[in-house]
Amino acid sequence: IHLSVPLWRDFYNKIITMKSFLFFAFSFLSFSFSFSQETFQTNGAPDKRHVFYAFTNAKIVSDYQTIIEKGTLLIKDGIIVAVGDQVSVPQGAVIYDLKGKSIYPSLIDIYTTYGMPEIKKSEHGYRGPQMESNIKGAYGWNQAIKPETEADKLFVKDAKSSDEMRKLGFGSVLTFRRDGIARGSAVFVSLADAKENETILKDKAAAMYSFDKGTSTQDYPSSLMGTIALLRQTYYDAHWYEKDNTKTEINISLEAWNKIQSLPQIFEVSDKLSALRADKIGDEFKKQYIIKGNGDEYLRMDDIKATNARFILPLNFPTTFDVEDPYDAGIVSYSELKNWEMAPMNTSAFEKQFIPFAITTDGLKDKKEFWKNLRKAIEYGMSEKQALKSLTFTPAEMLGMQDEIGSLKKEMVASFIITSGNIFDEKNSIYENWVQGKQYVLKDMNAVDLRGKYSLGVGNKNYSMKISGEVEKPQIEISITDSVKADASLSVAGKLVSVNFSFKKDGGVTRLSGTVTENPLAMKGKGQLPNGDWIEWNATFKTVLTPKDTAKKETKDIRDTTKIKKEEVKKVYPTLDDVIYPFTAYGQKKQDLSEAILIKNVTVWTNESDGILKNKDVMISDGKIIRIGDNLSAPENVKAKIIDGTGKQLTAGIIDEHSHIAIAQNVNEGTQASSAEVRIGDEIGRASCRERV
Repeated sequence: IHLSVPLWRDFYNKIITMKSFLFFAFSFLSFSFSFSQETFQTNGAPDKRHVFYAFTNAKIVSDYQTIIEKGTLLIKDGIIVAVGDQVSVPQGAVIYDLKGKSIYPSLIDIYTTYGMPEIKKSEHGYRGPQMESNIKGAYGWNQAIKPETEADKLFVKDAKSSDEMRKLGFGSVLTFRRDGIARGSAVFVSLADAKENETILKDKAAAMYSFDKGTSTQDYPSSLMGTIALLRQTYYDAHWYEKDNTKTEINISLEAWNKIQSLPQIFEVSDKLSALRADKIGDEFKKQYIIKGNGDEYLRMDDIKATNARFILPLNFPTTFDVEDPYDAGIVSYSELKNWEMAPMNTSAFEKQFIPFAITTDGLKDKKEFWKNLRKAIEYGMSEKQALKSLTFTPAEMLGMQDEIGSLKKEMVASFIITSGNIFDEKNSIYENWVQGKQYVLKDMNAVDLRGKYSLGVGNKNYSMKISGEVEKPQIEISITDSVKADASLSVAGKLVSVNFSFKKDGGVTRLSGTVTENPLAMKGKGQLPNGDWIEWNATFKTVLTPKDTAKKETKDIRDTTKIKKEEVKKVYPTLDDVIYPFTAYGQKKQDLSEAILIKNVTVWTNESDGILKNKDVMISDGKIIRIGDNLSAPENVKAKIIDGTGKQLTAGIIDEHSHIAIAQNVNEGTQASSAEVRIGDEIGRASCRERV
């Protein structure tokens, strides 16, 4: 076909245009599929490089029971790609050689208020009775019941708090609004410094409850038994609303209550008996609560185990009492002293009873006490394996997240810590905390240990130099003789060092700057004398520090006129066998009620038609009277304790028909005209508790 030049040119341009369009469309689709969709705009050019990070030659504790002595952890985009001792590292990966170091899963705390808005307490003062809720809208009738509270909608990251938790080794937390009896749903978040929508790992993670009405100004309930009655009534109301309601009313609170019933149910209590009270409610409504305890559960371990509940345990041990002043000492009760002695064994008691539990930082006045208290709990009998399990796997399992976080396995969230060694060792350092694949440097893992004694040469002068303190925070001492010492300071950044010192006679500061070399350890560089002259300097390592070099000088007590020989005393730790009932002065260790007892020749007051029986024998077994008669003997193959009752009287225990003993948190519920729904038995707890109180 013959085409003129203009027609041919037009045809050619159309072909080129179509090819360009197809190329552009294909390139756009390829670009789109190579990056995941995002809902937030980027202010500037986006930087979404998909980089592999390989951590090699490390001791990897992949979970509480699995250790890889020399392994590799490979991550990408915040997810673990592979872990093991035969991992192939892809080309282009960023490699961290962690020879001599360890990797653990980042810790998990599932009882926090991280990122939640501050709860402002209502002003106190009498304003008259408030019978109804102050909450406006189609909500429930009692403002202490707040199941509609959704923590994921309230959560705002807190840079200061997340940094504090990351330094302790934590990588994720469960957080909720700690207000009310029914507190709504909690959210599970990472501690990464990122947008809230990127750090939420599970939006509706657990339902939260307590016996505390919180900021509610409504009169009802005013007692513990009223609180329990309100909880029970809410269960019944919610069941009616879901099953029998003909939708004649809309109740936002009851709808929210029903929606969160399939979540893990976490119930906070204030003491061991309230743990049993909460479990009793759960049994009635077929709910197995995860109970957040208060640390005194060891006092009722048999009953605690019978709940079949899992627990979240704090490490807020009592501090040492100041008893220097005799009046202050008189205020401290025996039960307080016993609790101070025994509270650190609470977690070990759970481990020995095979009761699953997680550990929380909640209750600590200063979170910096966490590791000290954790190591104390280990000292009192909890195993290191259990401690790691309770801080990683168990909390994740309680939230149904054990396949996503809490261990270091393929396709799990890349949250882990890099340590100098055994994480539970007092000398251990946490170098880095990687949260969702993002690095947070806590300490320089490549810092050179400069501690030791040196010979320091500055120009044509020689000095003695000693570096002590911690590896990350070294302290320096420069001297001519033991009595002539300089004011000196030292700063270290990697292998760069800066030393400043001055002697009073010089009238100025000598400033040195240099580098560190290893094998052998030495320092050298250049500096300025007080007169401004430049000189060269070097420091040659001589010896390591001895305990004598690092010992603190103690002031001699002039009252000490005798030399006391110090003998090594082996510390004896308390056990459950040391618990006394009641837990106060004159309490006794738990009695074995199964032991048979035979009381001989005693006068028995039956308080029945038989009247008074003289010179009789009484046989007791399993805590019950088996037989009363003459010349009784223990059954065959039963060893009985014999008590001579000659000249003594035996009668039933005295019954007080009106007593308030063992009732907790107010006796009466007087906030409503009729409070027939409350039960005093709910405040006391289980029958076994009543027998022991």
